[in-house]
Amino acid sequence: MPQICGRRIKMSAVKKTKRAKLQVYRAGISTYPVDMGNIEVAEKKVLNQMDFRVVKGKRRNNNKFYVIELQTDGDHWRLFTHYGRVGDAGVQEYRFPEDEEHAREEFAKILKSKLKGRSGSQGYKEVELDQFLVGSGSIPTNGEVGKSSTKTVSSKLSPIVHDFVAHIFEESTGLVQSSIETPLGALSEEQIKKGEDALNTLRFGVGRSWSPDQFDEASSHFYSIVPHRFDRFPDPDQMRLDSLEKLDKEDELLQLMGDVFRVQDSIGDSVDQQYRSLGVIIEPTNPGEEREIQEFVRKSMGGHTHIDLEIGEVLRVEIPFERKRFHGSIGNIQQLFHGTRNANHVGVLTSALRIAPASVPSTGYMFGKGIYMADRSTKSAQYAFRGDNKRDWAYLYVLDGALGRIYEALQSHHYANPPSGFDSVQGVAGSTKAWGRSGYLSYNEFIIYTVEQCTIKYIVKMKNRTGWRSY
Repeated sequence: MPQICGRRIKMSAVKKTKRAKLQVYRAGISTYPVDMGNIEVAEKKVLNQMDFRVVKGKRRNNNKFYVIELQTDGDHWRLFTHYGRVGDAGVQEYRFPEDEEHAREEFAKILKSKLKGRSGSQGYKEVELDQFLVGSGSIPTNGEVGKSSTKTVSSKLSPIVHDFVAHIFEESTGLVQSSIETPLGALSEEQIKKGEDALNTLRFGVGRSWSPDQFDEASSHFYSIVPHRFDRFPDPDQMRLDSLEKLDKEDELLQLMGDVFRVQDSIGDSVDQQYRSLGVIIEPTNPGEEREIQEFVRKSMGGHTHIDLEIGEVLRVEIPFERKRFHGSIGNIQQLFHGTRNANHVGVLTSALRIAPASVPSTGYMFGKGIYMADRSTKSAQYAFRGDNKRDWAYLYVLDGALGRIYEALQSHHYANPPSGFDSVQGVAGSTKAWGRSGYLSYNEFIIYTVEQCTIKYIVKMKNRTGWRSY
């Protein structure tokens, strides 16, 4: 410590000058203190908060976003904020710090306060987007989901292959823009994974019979991660993700967004480029082969009174990696069916049929997590005729399933694998007791638990004359 004339002196602590509170300027209304040139966004965070919990006897109704950007023109710095209720235009404001250091301090301060939240509040959740619909502009960071429609150019594809590819991309991207692309923008791949984790937590809650309050908290967390547009005064019972049906619907949407994310560079390109992005071989069948498959579908119809199939063209398909890994040596290869909605075909053709990962609870799967197939075309067709299909025509997969030795299950059970000594499981029509039902299965179901036991051979175009669709 310094001394003066032999006496010790106490040095005053150097205090950092306290900065004045920044004035807020409303965008488009206020006169700004600094004129800035070409703006670049140095940092950007998108936050979202959805909270419909009951707190202290009162139902919350928060569904809001908050965007903060650190902007500069090279000489000056400013903070831009955009906030409001999800789905609304929101409010845009500016703050003008003294310098870069001050700007970054304020950016961090605002971000911290929003993530922390007020007393009793969950706080905002950060949302990672691949393309922004909020903030100072649409700034793609990795591709452009939802670009302009396909270019009209000369195609080398056969007409029926061309129409099929154009149709499935139209269905996939259309659903992304109407249902999957959130009100804040298209989610990043990492954000999709966070949403899937949140749904897995909710599935766990269904299995443990959570209370409504527990579901409200977990559902609010999911909606904060995956923004949704809700009515101004939504029904909590509809928002509460407390059933497998609700969770399956959300899970399908996230899976679809992940599928489209993988081929998004081809969205908006020519149909030929979209076809190449799938990485598959799709060809028309010869007349004799087509008649054979059409007749197979026709003779395999069940007694589903709500489905009356009109069978169209048949396409031969090969997914190279799937065909290569197929373990036909297991034996007992049967020609079976699998159906899914139109928007899912891009994902199926790029990744083949998949089994839910280990992290997903088996709750809701009658015979555990596996690939489900049927020997009745109309049973599988039920899953193809969905209410969100944009057209009346749908598609049915005809595939080879290597069933090997089949275990006939007389009641539903969450199998992780077939019982010892067996290669697949069958739910037997008229004999298998289904949980949650008073009777027995009406039609056979065949389940395999490894992806190597099936390979897609044909795609059959079909229409339901009754007009019925599942919702």
